[in-house]
Amino acid sequence: MRIVNRAEFLALPGQVLYSKVHKGSPEEGINIKYPHCEGQNHNDWNYDAISGTGAMECGGSDELWDNIHKMERDPTMSVPTDFHYTGRDGCYDGAEVQFLIFEKEDIVKLNSRFAELLENMA
Repeated sequence: MRIVNRAEFLALPGQVLYSKVHKGSPEEGINIKYPHCEGQNHNDWNYDAISGTGAMECGGSDELWDNIHKMERDPTMSVPTDFHYTGRDGCYDGAEVQFLIFEKEDIVKLNSRFAELLENMA
């Protein structure tokens, strides 16, 4: 794992597994950076990202909140996740944001932990 600044992050080619760092404190969660936003003007601060926690499959924000409220009331309710949904990050955080970049060996280790988790699930 390594840390890079905003300019270095935006210049990284291809898909990148990362977590943002604000003022020396990493955010919770991981994300996957894609090079640009589909169908939008590309510039030096715009990129697509997939949240490492996935996105709830739904038809829009109203359905999203309805599902969240239903799951809060009924813990047996389950909603599928969509790990192909990307959201745009305009990187408006400014120069103070940094990025923890997961390197290949980090991703291999994480994948191994996921495999172990799957093997032990009931």
